[in-house]
Amino acid sequence: MVDPEGRNLIFILSTPRAGSTLLAALLGNHSQILCPPEPWLLLSLSAIRTSDNDAVIISQYDHELARKALHELADDELFCQAANTFAVTIYNSLLDQAGKQVFVDKTPRYYHILPWLEALFPLARKIWIKRNPLDVVASRKSRGFTIEESVGDALSPYSFDTTIGFALLASYFEADTPTKNTIRYEDLVQDPVPHVKAICEFIGLPFEENMLDYGANRDLMTTYANAAMGDERLLEHGRPHTHSIGRWRDLLIPREIREVLQTLGRNLFVRLGYGDLIEEAVARAGLNPAEIDEKGKLDRVFEQYASYVDRDLLIPKGVQHTRIARQNAQLQDRNAQLQDRNIQLQARNAQLQARNTQLQDRNARLQDRNARLQDRNARLQDRNAQLQAEIDQQSAQLSQIHNSWSWKITAPLRKALEILTFRT
Repeated sequence: MVDPEGRNLIFILSTPRAGSTLLAALLGNHSQILCPPEPWLLLSLSAIRTSDNDAVIISQYDHELARKALHELADDELFCQAANTFAVTIYNSLLDQAGKQVFVDKTPRYYHILPWLEALFPLARKIWIKRNPLDVVASRKSRGFTIEESVGDALSPYSFDTTIGFALLASYFEADTPTKNTIRYEDLVQDPVPHVKAICEFIGLPFEENMLDYGANRDLMTTYANAAMGDERLLEHGRPHTHSIGRWRDLLIPREIREVLQTLGRNLFVRLGYGDLIEEAVARAGLNPAEIDEKGKLDRVFEQYASYVDRDLLIPKGVQHTRIARQNAQLQDRNAQLQDRNIQLQARNAQLQARNTQLQDRNARLQDRNARLQDRNARLQDRNAQLQAEIDQQSAQLSQIHNSWSWKITAPLRKALEILTFRT
Protein backbone atom coordinates (compact mmCIF):
# COMPACT_ATOMS: atom_id res chain seq x y z
CA MET A 1 0.00 0.00 0.00
CA VAL A 2 1.08 3.62 -0.53
CA ASP A 3 2.38 5.43 2.54
CA PRO A 4 2.43 9.24 3.05
CA GLU A 5 6.04 9.55 1.90
CA GLY A 6 5.30 7.75 -1.35
CA ARG A 7 6.53 4.21 -0.87
CA ASN A 8 4.79 1.80 -3.28
CA LEU A 9 3.84 4.79 -5.43
CA ILE A 10 5.28 5.16 -8.93
CA PHE A 11 4.95 8.18 -11.19
CA ILE A 12 5.44 7.73 -14.93
CA LEU A 13 6.48 11.14 -16.20
CA SER A 14 6.85 12.18 -19.82
CA THR A 15 5.54 14.45 -22.49
CA PRO A 16 2.43 13.19 -24.28
CA ARG A 17 3.08 10.94 -27.30
CA ALA A 18 6.35 9.67 -25.80
CA GLY A 19 5.36 6.08 -24.97
CA SER A 20 4.02 6.49 -21.46
CA THR A 21 0.86 4.50 -22.25
CA LEU A 22 2.97 1.59 -23.47
CA LEU A 23 5.09 1.63 -20.31
CA ALA A 24 1.93 1.86 -18.20
CA ALA A 25 0.45 -1.20 -19.94
CA LEU A 26 3.65 -3.19 -19.39
CA LEU A 27 3.72 -2.34 -15.69
CA GLY A 28 -0.05 -2.70 -15.37
CA ASN A 29 0.29 -6.30 -16.57
CA HIS A 30 2.28 -7.13 -13.40
CA SER A 31 0.29 -9.07 -10.83
CA GLN A 32 1.15 -6.62 -8.02
CA ILE A 33 0.83 -3.31 -9.90
CA LEU A 34 -2.28 -1.23 -10.50
CA CYS A 35 -1.89 1.31 -13.30
CA PRO A 36 -5.14 2.97 -14.37
CA PRO A 37 -5.12 5.23 -17.46
CA GLU A 38 -4.02 8.80 -16.58
CA PRO A 39 -5.59 9.79 -13.23
CA TRP A 40 -4.69 13.52 -13.49
CA LEU A 41 -5.43 13.55 -9.74
CA LEU A 42 -2.60 15.75 -8.52
CA LEU A 43 -3.03 18.34 -11.28
CA SER A 44 -6.53 19.04 -10.00
CA LEU A 45 -5.35 19.18 -6.38
CA SER A 46 -2.52 21.54 -7.24
CA ALA A 47 -4.85 23.88 -9.12
CA ILE A 48 -7.00 24.42 -6.03
CA ARG A 49 -4.26 26.43 -4.37
CA THR A 50 -2.34 27.93 -7.31
CA SER A 51 -1.88 31.68 -7.35
CA ASP A 52 -4.02 33.80 -9.65
CA ASN A 53 -1.10 34.22 -12.06
CA ASP A 54 -0.71 30.47 -12.56
CA ALA A 55 -4.13 29.12 -13.48
CA VAL A 56 -7.73 29.95 -14.15
CA ILE A 57 -10.51 27.65 -12.99
CA ILE A 58 -13.96 28.30 -14.38
CA SER A 59 -16.83 27.55 -12.01
CA GLN A 60 -20.36 28.66 -11.20
CA TYR A 61 -19.05 30.08 -7.95
CA ASP A 62 -16.20 32.60 -7.79
CA HIS A 63 -13.17 30.33 -7.61
CA GLU A 64 -10.81 33.21 -6.96
CA LEU A 65 -12.64 34.02 -3.73
CA ALA A 66 -12.58 30.32 -2.79
CA ARG A 67 -8.83 30.22 -3.39
CA LYS A 68 -8.26 33.28 -1.18
CA ALA A 69 -10.43 31.76 1.52
CA LEU A 70 -8.41 28.53 1.37
CA HIS A 71 -5.17 30.48 1.71
CA GLU A 72 -6.52 32.16 4.83
CA LEU A 73 -7.77 28.86 6.21
CA ALA A 74 -4.67 26.69 5.67
CA ASP A 75 -1.02 27.47 5.02
CA ASP A 76 1.05 25.66 2.38
CA GLU A 77 2.27 22.97 4.77
CA LEU A 78 -1.21 22.10 5.99
CA PHE A 79 -2.60 22.10 2.46
CA CYS A 80 0.22 19.81 1.32
CA GLN A 81 -0.55 17.40 4.17
CA ALA A 82 -4.24 17.44 3.28
CA ALA A 83 -3.52 16.87 -0.40
CA ASN A 84 -1.21 14.02 0.52
CA THR A 85 -3.88 12.39 2.69
CA PHE A 86 -6.49 12.86 -0.03
CA ALA A 87 -4.29 11.30 -2.73
CA VAL A 88 -3.11 8.42 -0.51
CA THR A 89 -6.70 7.63 0.39
CA ILE A 90 -7.68 7.37 -3.27
CA TYR A 91 -4.57 5.41 -4.25
CA ASN A 92 -4.97 2.89 -1.42
CA SER A 93 -8.71 2.50 -1.91
CA LEU A 94 -8.11 1.54 -5.52
CA LEU A 95 -5.27 -0.80 -4.54
CA ASP A 96 -7.47 -2.46 -1.95
CA GLN A 97 -10.26 -2.96 -4.49
CA ALA A 98 -7.82 -4.49 -7.00
CA GLY A 99 -5.96 -6.57 -4.39
CA LYS A 100 -2.60 -5.16 -5.50
CA GLN A 101 0.42 -3.63 -3.83
CA VAL A 102 1.94 -0.84 -5.97
CA PHE A 103 0.09 2.08 -7.56
CA VAL A 104 1.37 3.66 -10.78
CA ASP A 105 0.11 7.16 -11.55
CA LYS A 106 0.77 7.75 -15.25
CA THR A 107 -0.10 11.37 -15.98
CA PRO A 108 2.23 12.93 -18.57
CA ARG A 109 1.33 16.51 -17.75
CA TYR A 110 2.66 16.22 -14.21
CA TYR A 111 5.67 18.00 -15.70
CA HIS A 112 3.71 21.15 -14.79
CA ILE A 113 3.93 20.36 -11.04
CA LEU A 114 7.26 18.54 -10.60
CA PRO A 115 8.44 20.54 -7.53
CA TRP A 116 5.08 20.08 -5.80
CA LEU A 117 5.11 16.39 -6.71
CA GLU A 118 8.52 16.03 -5.10
CA ALA A 119 7.37 17.82 -1.95
CA LEU A 120 4.16 15.80 -1.75
CA PHE A 121 5.71 12.33 -2.17
CA PRO A 122 9.50 12.55 -1.71
CA LEU A 123 10.05 8.77 -1.67
CA ALA A 124 7.80 7.93 -4.60
CA ARG A 125 9.63 6.43 -7.57
CA LYS A 126 9.66 8.67 -10.66
CA ILE A 127 10.24 7.15 -14.09
CA TRP A 128 10.81 9.40 -17.07
CA ILE A 129 10.20 7.78 -20.44
CA LYS A 130 11.66 10.07 -23.08
CA ARG A 131 11.51 9.94 -26.85
CA ASN A 132 13.07 11.65 -29.84
CA PRO A 133 11.33 15.09 -29.93
CA LEU A 134 10.95 14.89 -33.71
CA ASP A 135 9.04 11.61 -33.38
CA VAL A 136 6.89 13.13 -30.61
CA VAL A 137 5.94 16.05 -32.86
CA ALA A 138 5.35 13.68 -35.79
CA SER A 139 3.06 11.56 -33.63
CA ARG A 140 1.10 14.66 -32.63
CA LYS A 141 0.84 15.66 -36.28
CA SER A 142 -0.69 12.26 -37.06
CA ARG A 143 -3.35 13.09 -34.46
CA GLY A 144 -4.29 16.38 -36.11
CA PHE A 145 -2.04 18.88 -34.30
CA THR A 146 -0.45 21.57 -36.43
CA ILE A 147 3.24 22.36 -36.29
CA GLU A 148 2.34 25.94 -35.33
CA GLU A 149 0.58 24.70 -32.21
CA SER A 150 3.36 22.25 -31.36
CA VAL A 151 6.09 24.93 -31.40
CA GLY A 152 3.98 27.64 -29.74
CA ASP A 153 3.29 29.92 -32.71
CA ALA A 154 -0.43 29.16 -32.29
CA LEU A 155 -0.37 28.96 -28.51
CA SER A 156 -2.50 26.50 -26.55
CA PRO A 157 -1.89 24.19 -23.55
CA TYR A 158 -0.71 21.55 -26.01
CA SER A 159 2.11 23.85 -27.14
CA PHE A 160 3.87 23.37 -23.81
CA ASP A 161 3.90 19.56 -24.17
CA THR A 162 6.41 19.70 -27.02
CA THR A 163 8.45 22.65 -25.83
CA ILE A 164 8.93 23.38 -22.14
CA GLY A 165 7.74 19.89 -21.16
CA PHE A 166 11.01 18.52 -22.54
CA ALA A 167 13.04 21.19 -20.76
CA LEU A 168 11.30 20.84 -17.38
CA LEU A 169 11.67 17.07 -17.35
CA ALA A 170 15.32 17.27 -18.42
CA SER A 171 16.07 19.70 -15.58
CA TYR A 172 14.18 17.65 -13.00
CA PHE A 173 15.96 14.39 -13.86
CA GLU A 174 19.42 15.94 -14.11
CA ALA A 175 19.63 15.56 -10.34
CA ASP A 176 20.50 11.87 -9.93
CA THR A 177 18.71 10.43 -6.90
CA PRO A 178 17.68 6.87 -5.92
CA THR A 179 14.03 7.73 -6.55
CA LYS A 180 14.50 8.73 -10.21
CA ASN A 181 14.99 6.59 -13.27
CA THR A 182 15.09 7.36 -17.00
CA ILE A 183 14.37 5.14 -19.97
CA ARG A 184 14.37 5.85 -23.70
CA TYR A 185 11.30 4.80 -25.66
CA GLU A 186 13.53 3.54 -28.47
CA ASP A 187 15.47 1.28 -26.10
CA LEU A 188 12.30 -0.06 -24.51
CA VAL A 189 10.66 -1.16 -27.76
CA GLN A 190 13.83 -2.47 -29.40
CA ASP A 191 14.91 -4.64 -26.46
CA PRO A 192 12.06 -4.71 -23.93
CA VAL A 193 13.05 -7.61 -21.66
CA PRO A 194 16.20 -6.18 -20.00
CA HIS A 195 14.66 -2.72 -19.70
CA VAL A 196 11.43 -3.95 -18.13
CA LYS A 197 13.51 -6.10 -15.78
CA ALA A 198 15.55 -3.02 -14.81
CA ILE A 199 12.35 -1.05 -14.11
CA CYS A 200 10.99 -3.89 -11.95
CA GLU A 201 14.23 -3.91 -9.99
CA PHE A 202 13.99 -0.13 -9.59
CA ILE A 203 10.43 -0.50 -8.28
CA GLY A 204 11.36 -3.39 -6.01
CA LEU A 205 9.25 -6.11 -7.60
CA PRO A 206 10.28 -9.30 -9.42
CA PHE A 207 10.03 -9.35 -13.20
CA GLU A 208 7.16 -11.47 -14.56
CA GLU A 209 7.57 -13.16 -17.94
CA ASN A 210 4.06 -12.34 -19.14
CA MET A 211 4.47 -8.59 -18.62
CA LEU A 212 5.41 -8.03 -22.27
CA ASP A 213 2.18 -9.67 -23.49
CA TYR A 214 -0.06 -6.94 -22.15
CA GLY A 215 -2.54 -7.50 -25.01
CA ALA A 216 -3.41 -10.89 -23.52
CA ASN A 217 -4.69 -9.20 -20.34
CA ARG A 218 -8.31 -8.69 -21.33
CA ASP A 219 -9.26 -6.79 -18.18
CA LEU A 220 -6.37 -4.37 -18.67
CA MET A 221 -7.20 -3.85 -22.36
CA THR A 222 -10.88 -3.30 -21.55
CA THR A 223 -9.93 -0.66 -19.00
CA TYR A 224 -7.75 1.17 -21.53
CA ALA A 225 -10.37 0.82 -24.28
CA ASN A 226 -13.03 2.47 -22.10
CA ALA A 227 -10.76 5.24 -20.78
CA ALA A 228 -11.16 8.85 -21.86
CA MET A 229 -7.43 9.45 -21.50
CA GLY A 230 -4.39 7.65 -22.88
CA ASP A 231 -3.37 6.42 -26.31
CA GLU A 232 -6.04 4.16 -27.79
CA ARG A 233 -3.56 3.02 -30.46
CA LEU A 234 -2.05 0.84 -27.75
CA LEU A 235 -4.96 -1.52 -28.41
CA GLU A 236 -3.73 -2.15 -31.96
CA HIS A 237 -0.78 -4.17 -30.65
CA GLY A 238 -0.35 -6.74 -27.91
CA ARG A 239 3.41 -6.34 -27.40
CA PRO A 240 6.03 -3.59 -27.80
CA HIS A 241 6.93 -2.89 -31.44
CA THR A 242 9.42 -0.70 -33.30
CA HIS A 243 7.12 0.61 -36.06
CA SER A 244 6.97 4.13 -34.62
CA ILE A 245 10.72 4.75 -34.40
CA GLY A 246 11.94 7.35 -36.89
CA ARG A 247 8.53 8.13 -38.37
CA TRP A 248 9.43 11.82 -38.36
CA ARG A 249 11.39 11.17 -41.55
CA ASP A 250 8.15 10.32 -43.35
CA LEU A 251 5.62 12.49 -41.54
CA LEU A 252 7.40 15.83 -41.19
CA ILE A 253 8.14 18.02 -44.19
CA PRO A 254 11.35 20.13 -44.24
CA ARG A 255 9.56 23.28 -43.03
CA GLU A 256 8.18 21.43 -40.00
CA ILE A 257 11.55 19.90 -39.12
CA ARG A 258 13.05 23.38 -39.36
CA GLU A 259 10.42 24.81 -36.98
CA VAL A 260 11.10 22.10 -34.38
CA LEU A 261 14.88 22.51 -34.55
CA GLN A 262 14.78 26.30 -34.37
CA THR A 263 12.31 26.24 -31.45
CA LEU A 264 13.92 23.57 -29.25
CA GLY A 265 17.53 24.41 -30.10
CA ARG A 266 20.60 22.24 -30.28
CA ASN A 267 21.22 22.14 -26.52
CA LEU A 268 17.88 20.54 -25.63
CA PHE A 269 18.38 17.73 -28.14
CA VAL A 270 21.75 17.03 -26.54
CA ARG A 271 20.32 17.14 -23.00
CA LEU A 272 17.60 14.70 -24.00
CA GLY A 273 20.19 12.32 -25.47
CA TYR A 274 19.29 12.85 -29.12
CA GLY A 275 22.14 15.10 -30.20
CA ASP A 276 23.22 12.52 -32.78
CA LEU A 277 20.07 13.29 -34.81
CA ILE A 278 20.78 16.98 -35.29
CA GLU A 279 23.05 16.63 -38.32
CA GLU A 280 20.53 14.51 -40.23
CA ALA A 281 17.59 16.70 -39.20
CA VAL A 282 19.44 19.86 -40.25
CA ALA A 283 20.15 18.32 -43.65
CA ARG A 284 16.54 17.24 -44.11
CA ALA A 285 15.34 20.70 -43.14
CA GLY A 286 17.62 22.33 -45.69
CA LEU A 287 19.37 24.36 -43.00
CA ASN A 288 22.92 25.40 -42.29
CA PRO A 289 24.02 24.05 -38.87
CA ALA A 290 24.81 27.63 -37.86
CA GLU A 291 21.10 28.46 -38.20
CA ILE A 292 20.26 26.26 -35.18
CA ASP A 293 20.64 28.31 -32.02
CA GLU A 294 21.87 26.54 -28.89
CA LYS A 295 18.81 27.56 -26.85
CA GLY A 296 16.37 27.84 -29.73
CA LYS A 297 13.27 29.87 -28.91
CA LEU A 298 12.62 28.29 -25.53
CA ASP A 299 13.09 31.55 -23.64
CA ARG A 300 10.20 33.02 -25.58
CA VAL A 301 8.05 29.94 -24.90
CA PHE A 302 8.87 30.08 -21.18
CA GLU A 303 7.73 33.72 -21.14
CA GLN A 304 4.50 32.68 -22.80
CA TYR A 305 4.14 29.89 -20.25
CA ALA A 306 4.66 32.25 -17.31
CA SER A 307 2.04 34.71 -18.56
CA TYR A 308 -0.23 32.23 -20.26
CA VAL A 309 -3.38 32.90 -18.27
CA ASP A 310 -4.89 36.24 -19.25
CA ARG A 311 -8.29 36.93 -17.79
CA ASP A 312 -9.12 39.30 -20.60
CA LEU A 313 -9.15 36.32 -22.94
CA LEU A 314 -11.99 34.59 -21.15
CA ILE A 315 -15.32 34.60 -22.93
CA PRO A 316 -18.84 34.07 -21.53
CA LYS A 317 -20.25 30.71 -20.45
CA GLY A 318 -17.03 29.43 -18.96
CA VAL A 319 -15.00 28.80 -22.09
CA GLN A 320 -11.29 29.29 -21.50
CA HIS A 321 -9.00 31.03 -23.93
CA THR A 322 -6.99 27.85 -24.13
CA ARG A 323 -9.84 26.32 -26.06
CA ILE A 324 -10.13 29.46 -28.17
CA ALA A 325 -6.43 29.28 -28.96
CA ARG A 326 -6.75 25.67 -30.04
CA GLN A 327 -9.81 26.36 -32.16
CA ASN A 328 -8.10 29.42 -33.58
CA ALA A 329 -5.07 27.34 -34.49
CA GLN A 330 -7.32 24.82 -36.19
CA LEU A 331 -9.16 27.59 -38.05
CA GLN A 332 -5.88 29.18 -39.09
CA ASP A 333 -4.66 25.84 -40.36
CA ARG A 334 -7.93 25.30 -42.18
CA ASN A 335 -7.74 28.81 -43.61
CA ALA A 336 -4.19 28.16 -44.80
CA GLN A 337 -5.35 24.95 -46.44
CA LEU A 338 -8.24 26.79 -48.10
CA GLN A 339 -5.90 29.52 -49.29
CA ASP A 340 -3.56 26.91 -50.72
CA ARG A 341 -6.54 25.23 -52.33
CA ASN A 342 -7.72 28.58 -53.69
CA ILE A 343 -4.29 29.25 -55.17
CA GLN A 344 -4.33 25.80 -56.74
CA LEU A 345 -7.83 26.41 -58.11
CA GLN A 346 -6.82 29.81 -59.46
CA ALA A 347 -3.80 28.26 -61.15
CA ARG A 348 -6.01 25.51 -62.52
CA ASN A 349 -8.55 28.08 -63.69
CA ALA A 350 -5.80 30.05 -65.43
CA GLN A 351 -4.67 26.84 -67.12
CA LEU A 352 -8.24 26.09 -68.19
CA GLN A 353 -8.72 29.63 -69.47
CA ALA A 354 -5.46 29.41 -71.41
CA ARG A 355 -6.55 26.04 -72.76
CA ASN A 356 -9.96 27.50 -73.66
CA THR A 357 -8.27 30.37 -75.49
CA GLN A 358 -6.11 27.87 -77.36
CA LEU A 359 -9.20 25.84 -78.26
CA GLN A 360 -11.06 28.97 -79.38
CA ASP A 361 -8.09 29.99 -81.56
CA ARG A 362 -7.90 26.50 -82.97
CA ASN A 363 -11.66 26.49 -83.59
CA ALA A 364 -11.40 29.82 -85.38
CA ARG A 365 -8.58 28.45 -87.52
CA LEU A 366 -10.61 25.33 -88.25
CA GLN A 367 -13.65 27.41 -89.17
CA ASP A 368 -11.52 29.57 -91.46
CA ARG A 369 -10.02 26.47 -93.03
CA ASN A 370 -13.48 24.97 -93.42
CA ALA A 371 -14.70 28.12 -95.17
CA ARG A 372 -11.74 27.97 -97.52
CA LEU A 373 -12.41 24.30 -98.18
CA GLN A 374 -16.09 25.01 -98.86
CA ASP A 375 -15.16 27.80 -101.27
CA ARG A 376 -12.66 25.53 -102.98
CA ASN A 377 -15.27 22.78 -103.14
CA ALA A 378 -17.75 25.19 -104.77
CA ARG A 379 -15.16 26.20 -107.34
CA LEU A 380 -14.36 22.55 -107.98
CA GLN A 381 -18.06 21.79 -108.44
CA ASP A 382 -18.39 24.69 -110.91
CA ARG A 383 -15.33 23.48 -112.81
CA ASN A 384 -16.70 19.96 -112.76
CA ALA A 385 -19.98 21.22 -114.24
CA GLN A 386 -18.10 23.09 -116.93
CA LEU A 387 -16.02 20.04 -117.76
CA GLN A 388 -19.12 17.86 -117.85
CA ALA A 389 -20.79 20.29 -120.28
CA GLU A 390 -17.75 20.27 -122.50
CA ILE A 391 -17.66 16.47 -122.36
CA ASP A 392 -21.36 16.28 -123.29
CA GLN A 393 -20.86 18.70 -126.19
CA GLN A 394 -17.85 16.81 -127.45
CA SER A 395 -19.73 13.53 -127.10
CA ALA A 396 -22.59 14.90 -129.21
CA GLN A 397 -20.20 16.09 -131.85
CA LEU A 398 -18.41 12.77 -131.92
CA SER A 399 -21.72 11.00 -132.20
CA GLN A 400 -22.69 13.13 -135.20
CA ILE A 401 -19.34 12.53 -136.82
CA HIS A 402 -19.63 8.84 -136.14
CA ASN A 403 -23.08 8.62 -137.66
CA SER A 404 -22.02 10.55 -140.80
CA TRP A 405 -18.95 8.41 -141.48
CA SER A 406 -20.83 5.22 -140.76
CA TRP A 407 -23.37 6.01 -143.52
CA LYS A 408 -20.75 6.85 -146.07
CA ILE A 409 -18.61 3.79 -145.36
CA THR A 410 -21.53 1.37 -145.52
CA ALA A 411 -23.06 2.79 -148.75
CA PRO A 412 -21.24 0.35 -151.17
CA LEU A 413 -22.22 -2.55 -148.99
CA ARG A 414 -25.80 -1.48 -148.99
CA LYS A 415 -25.72 -1.14 -152.85
CA ALA A 416 -24.23 -4.60 -153.26
CA LEU A 417 -26.82 -6.00 -150.92
CA GLU A 418 -29.60 -4.46 -152.99
CA ILE A 419 -28.18 -6.00 -156.25
CA LEU A 420 -27.94 -9.42 -154.70
CA THR A 421 -31.41 -9.14 -153.40
CA PHE A 422 -32.78 -8.08 -156.78
CA ARG A 423 -31.07 -10.97 -158.58
CA THR A 424 -32.34 -13.39 -156.17
